[in-house]
Amino acid sequence: MQSWEYKQVTVKTRGGVFRQIGVSEELESACNNVGRDGWELVTAMPLGEAHGRTGMILLMFKRPR
Repeated sequence: MQSWEYKQVTVKTRGGVFRQIGVSEELESACNNVGRDGWELVTAMPLGEAHGRTGMILLMFKRPR
């Protein structure tokens, strides 16, 4: 049976609920950096701050062991 290992990466945002998050370059760079090592993006989740703002985005990656 296939087994997996997982990696978490967080990317800080510069926006809020009604503003553009503004992390496209940082997000792309983070994905490309771990992708070079064989990691595949599984999901991305916003991590909230006060007043409904998204303070960070949590990226979850996986790769076969």
